[in-house]
Amino acid sequence: MLKQIMQVAGTFDIKSMAGWGTLLGLIRDQNLIVGDHDIDLMIHERDAAKLPQLKAALLKLGFTIRLDNPIKLSLFNRNAKRLFVDIDGISDEGSWYCIVNNTAEAEREFHYRFSREVFDGEPGTMRLADGLEVAIPPGAIQFLREVYGQWETPSEKVDYRCGPMNVHVVRRRALLTQMPLQ
Repeated sequence: MLKQIMQVAGTFDIKSMAGWGTLLGLIRDQNLIVGDHDIDLMIHERDAAKLPQLKAALLKLGFTIRLDNPIKLSLFNRNAKRLFVDIDGISDEGSWYCIVNNTAEAEREFHYRFSREVFDGEPGTMRLADGLEVAIPPGAIQFLREVYGQWETPSEKVDYRCGPMNVHVVRRRALLTQMPLQ
């Protein structure tokens, strides 16, 4: 499934990189993490405008959309319904990069901030056992440090709603305007 999505993304010149648990498995285990429920990819905001074309092409191949907004696309294939593919957009915020998750909870957004060294420069690659080459961020080790802290040895799953080292929780503006003033 990863190979298929990467190939389709390539036809639209969308450059994806492994992120989150997928990157952790590639770096730490030289493979995908056994039992992980999703494949995590990231794209720069310059490619986010191409997500509608990617989505249309993947729908024709039998994928089903799970989440769809301007900064995130999440889908699964009807043959692998328990395995999701999440594609997160990376925005350049000047002094840092940011990935925003606005789908986890209705009242909050989760902003994952990354130092410049994580995404500045040319991506590297990792080769999986089946020969598939997957792009990784230029600062892949720094990405893992900023998300997981000590990442080299397996540990219990991080609670992404409150656990990552680099998350900043922001209340959604629409809800703030509905809250009574104190």
